[in-house]
Amino acid sequence: LLADPDPKSRVMGADSLGLIRCDSAAIDALTQALSDPTLEVRRAAAKSLGLQASRAQRALPALRRATQADDPQLQTQAQIALRKIH
Repeated sequence: LLADPDPKSRVMGADSLGLIRCDSAAIDALTQALSDPTLEVRRAAAKSLGLQASRAQRALPALRRATQADDPQLQTQAQIALRKIH
């Protein structure tokens, strides 16, 4: 779903991955989604990475970059995720 051309489907995909225990491929997909052109997808990816806690260690650099985003909600989601992962 994260590769779907429809942004709503990508948001649903990112949200869904937050509800399950992700493997490294899913963590990588969520990390890539932090660079999605659609803001809502980036927000959902940050939130879902935070829900993965220590399994999302590999996403730390991308989440740190997301804390510098122009969008305050994305910044907040990234900051929350960083706290949960550490």
